[in-house]
Amino acid sequence: MPEIAITQVMQFHSDAVEDGDLLVTKLEGDEAINRPYEFRLELASTRTDIDFSEMIRKTAWIGIKQGVQLAGQDKRAATTLKIHGVIQSFEQVGKELELVKYRAVLVPRLKRLALAHQSRIFQEKSVPEIVKSICQEYDVEVDTGKLGSHKARDYVVQYEESDLDFIHRWMEHEGIFYYFVQTEDREKMVLADSAEGYGTLQGNAKFSYKPSQDDNESRIEAADTEEAAEDWFKEEVVTAIAARTNLLPKKVILNDYNWDDPDTGLECEADVHGDGVGIVYRYNSHYHTKEDGDRLAAIRAEEIQCREHVFTGRSDCRGFRAGMVFELQDHYRDSTNNEYLLTEVRHRATQAVALGGNAGGGASYSNSFVAIPKSKKFRPVFSTPWPQIKGVMHAKVDGADNSTPYAQLDDKGRYKIKMPIDRGGGGDGQASKFVRKSEPYAGPDQGMHFPLLKNSEVILTHVDGDPDRPVIAGAMFNSKNSSVVGMTNSTQNVIATPGGSKFVLDDTVGSPFINLKTKDSKLDMKFDGTDGSENMCFKSTDKNEVKLHSGDENLYIKSAKDDTYLRMGKGGNEAAKSEGSVTVTGGENGFYLSTKGQWNQYAEKDANIIIKGKENKQVGDASDWTIKGTSAEYKYGDHFTFKAALTYGIEIGFTADFKAAGGIAIAVGASFSIKAGATVTMEASASLTVKSAKSKEYVFDGLTNVANKDREDSVAKNFTLATKQKMLIKAKEKVTLQGNAPFPPPDPSLKARMAAWATSAMASVKSKSSTAPPPPPPPPVPGPPPLPRTKIEVDAQKILLLFDTTTMLRLDNSGITLKCKGSKLIVGPTGITAKPMVQGG
Repeated sequence: MPEIAITQVMQFHSDAVEDGDLLVTKLEGDEAINRPYEFRLELASTRTDIDFSEMIRKTAWIGIKQGVQLAGQDKRAATTLKIHGVIQSFEQVGKELELVKYRAVLVPRLKRLALAHQSRIFQEKSVPEIVKSICQEYDVEVDTGKLGSHKARDYVVQYEESDLDFIHRWMEHEGIFYYFVQTEDREKMVLADSAEGYGTLQGNAKFSYKPSQDDNESRIEAADTEEAAEDWFKEEVVTAIAARTNLLPKKVILNDYNWDDPDTGLECEADVHGDGVGIVYRYNSHYHTKEDGDRLAAIRAEEIQCREHVFTGRSDCRGFRAGMVFELQDHYRDSTNNEYLLTEVRHRATQAVALGGNAGGGASYSNSFVAIPKSKKFRPVFSTPWPQIKGVMHAKVDGADNSTPYAQLDDKGRYKIKMPIDRGGGGDGQASKFVRKSEPYAGPDQGMHFPLLKNSEVILTHVDGDPDRPVIAGAMFNSKNSSVVGMTNSTQNVIATPGGSKFVLDDTVGSPFINLKTKDSKLDMKFDGTDGSENMCFKSTDKNEVKLHSGDENLYIKSAKDDTYLRMGKGGNEAAKSEGSVTVTGGENGFYLSTKGQWNQYAEKDANIIIKGKENKQVGDASDWTIKGTSAEYKYGDHFTFKAALTYGIEIGFTADFKAAGGIAIAVGASFSIKAGATVTMEASASLTVKSAKSKEYVFDGLTNVANKDREDSVAKNFTLATKQKMLIKAKEKVTLQGNAPFPPPDPSLKARMAAWATSAMASVKSKSSTAPPPPPPPPVPGPPPLPRTKIEVDAQKILLLFDTTTMLRLDNSGITLKCKGSKLIVGPTGITAKPMVQGG
């Protein structure tokens, strides 16, 4: 193999070949924040047997030598800046003389994410967590230490896009940028979302401005000798820089909708530039609260602001990398001497190779760059297309891993679904977030919802075509779940539930009907609209039946044995039977039973009627109560009143007993009669009072049909008869008033005083024309008060007052006779006679 003579300022390493087998002749590389870098290499080798497959499977790196100023010395030392990655493509392009030419493209491991194109779902993860988990699948090292906090998102869908585009669009949405740093062994992806997250250049960080005369000239060139190559390591400078300022819009306005809080407006805005023109408006910006909307509006504004002042330039600074900060010095415009963030860098380098020791053409390096002031907060452009789901998508209803066939719903009636596009592998009940189901009717405290079973096929639509916002549009039939309406029942409108209930509206011409059934037709309700036979029928599997028939206008209720136990209708006899109990319950508005004919109630055992309110009975004609048992008992609360407009009669065959702890009041408009075949007893523990407004009459014997029986009224203590006018007591034989109290001691002067009073009284009687009142009786002798008379007898012939066995006063046709201690005083028409009492007189 011929020897190759070269001053190597660039080198290539691959684990697939030996060092020196492939030499760099040309390098072109592009870098940008938030984009994987790409270095296109032209290589030369004397080998013709390089294995292409091994080249793209192995890691590789390229190195560019750089001169570094030694601290405290006037010397510069050489160091190698490595760029790690993998070979994305490798090709052989030809042969020139003894050298075989190859081409290779070096990219970071991250670029492999562009090869995967898929759909999957992420739940309850933040964007940095999603990015890191995907990158780990491709052996990409990710540093998230320079990120702020980011909330977990409940549902994020990757839909028909590469893994790289997926993480790009979500990082752009969240304002997250990334760049690469090169370690000794590999590249590392660094995520950041603030100016504090910018990177630091390897080696030199300060560079002078020294313009070049030729824009296409590479200031650094190395010959193929070591002496000439020293020029490669001299000071690196910025050879050109241009500043540009762009006109910006005035503000950014974002808006969104949160179905869980539909009345809250979510429009948010952020100022971009006070002198800006126009607004940037975005709807459906994936936020649910004003707080999150304000944060995203600020990110969108910063995305525009960081591109107001843009600097482009050229340099021979081999350490320039996108995402790093450098400082410019010695520019003729002071404001340009500043710190800048490199957002894009394009590298170009060549290196000559010669055979047999012959000199080559040397080596060269230059780059062009785009930068913004370091003081600006960089945000990536939100440019990666958001995928759109057009039309509808098939899915299945998800459910928890259990034996029940029913779907898993939340308190808002939402379902979890399994999407055929999802390769995330979520287990039962974990395949998606809860998804709303579209209904034909919905509103406050109203609507429709027929729950779906687990594994039911559904059609999904997506709000605004957004994969992250699915809605169940409806359920679908398939070969496993056939339609409830087909060729054999095409006139029917059917609702069938998983529990076996069925609702059928049949529109057959001439015989329409409505039918409602439970599982296995255990309960069946049918409304038959057949012409001329409008019926409504309720049936159970044991042949119990309720039927309303319009033909005879009757209601039928039949038992399982076909016994009619209720029939009601026009012109029919109503009948009811039940072997068990029958309960009829009315609501607050009342319960009414009405009939134009006779109404009968019958109970073979006890009957209980409980009325918590008032009871009001109105009887248009007579009212008869017959109690055939041995006793009847009525219990009332505070008051019990009987009223009769004319007469009220109580007839008792044997005895009657009326008792009241307080009082009994009986009031009638006209007369009141109490009749008893035997006796009537009125008894009071204290007193018994009978009052009359005018006169009061007690009539006994034949006048009241007593039939020569005795009657006795007695009280325990006192008995008072009182009237404001007259009182008449009549008896055919005699009236006796008798008391048992003892008499006071006899009065010795009673005879003389009574004789004097009798004389005066008789004189008054004889003078019939005199209007003067009779003299008062003699006053009693002072002493103990007199007790009431013990006995008064009154008959048609005389009045007898008996005080005790020795004293008596008698008034009859003969006059007034006073008897006292065996003597008597007679005041008669002829005078006053006093004589001894005859024994037995």
